[in-house]
Amino acid sequence: MLGGTILDNSNLTLLQILIALYLFFTVNRGLSAPDLANNIDVSVKTARRYLRKFRILMAESNNEKSLESLFYEADIIEVGGRNPGGKTGKGSENKQQVLMFFPLTVTMSIPGT
Repeated sequence: MLGGTILDNSNLTLLQILIALYLFFTVNRGLSAPDLANNIDVSVKTARRYLRKFRILMAESNNEKSLESLFYEADIIEVGGRNPGGKTGKGSENKQQVLMFFPLTVTMSIPGT
């Protein structure tokens, strides 16, 4: 999923990266490397490296691009083939989790008008 991006060949799990990105964009006072390291359970050196990558991503972003929607829904789906004799359904060994983002169409209306 991260192939071809600045986060390619990352040693962090997808969950750690998503938590780090969430903290990076939502902490009002700024996010220090020791704070990030404590939150995602990595060394300060690793946290510093990822904060640098996030800042590079922000600097390279193109402000002329517009999002399809102001609101997005995120969901994880599991994709995988059959495993004869193995567990079926959610939690099967040969399923791969995929993170999906979907734009939402939100119409704002005032009740009673």
